Amino acid sequence: MKQVNIYLLRHPLTREVRYVGETTQTLKKRFSAHITRAKTSGKKQQSSCWIKSLLDQGLLPVIELIEICDESVWEEREDYWISYYPNLTNHNRGGRNPGGFPLSNSHKKAIKDSLKGRIRPDDVKLKISNSHKG
Repeated sequence: MKQVNIYLLRHPLTREVRYVGETTQTLKKRFSAHITRAKTSGKKQQSSCWIKSLLDQGLLPVIELIEICDESVWEEREDYWISYYPNLTNHNRGGRNPGGFPLSNSHKKAIKDSLKGRIRPDDVKLKISNSHKG
């Protein structure tokens, strides 16, 4: 069975744990991906914003391995560690919902209203249609 690394990211000065994650990569590669996302991503994930704030101060988070487990139990183990630490930047327990937080009905309506009347090129319409068909 494949091994999964459960890791955390700490503030380099206060040592506060701010993120718990899992990877099958080396910690060095996963750490590099976090730094790259914080520097380049247009998405405003809380963990990326926190890392970017450290980078702006000339600091880097500290990555630490906290557990190695089989792939059959990694979700349960990651959930355990996420619930163990307070004040994390994780959007949700376990990281399995890439959409982040559920949207309120008023937020959904605001998004819908902002997209009404938008004219899209035919190739974009085709891509959207195909993505909905699977």
